[in-house]
Amino acid sequence: MIPVMSKDQVERYITLLEDPAHLDAAGFDDPDPADVVAAAARDHGLSFSEADLKSALNTRICDARSLPRPWGWPLARKLGLVRS
Repeated sequence: MIPVMSKDQVERYITLLEDPAHLDAAGFDDPDPADVVAAAARDHGLSFSEADLKSALNTRICDARSLPRPWGWPLARKLGLVRS
């Protein structure tokens, strides 16, 4: 079995959270990056670091793709990717 890259796991997690039921279960509104990483591991068995999360969100911003709602932009601010 080929291991899934960490950045791919971030994208998989974001896709999961596009389902309102998963988003409600995660309870994200204005999360801390460590909370996102921990929730992905705890709730879905996905493994990625805060650096992987930052990289994936940065790629979405640079590619003019949307960030996850409602927590993507607040998280991007906390990670220093965008300004308030």
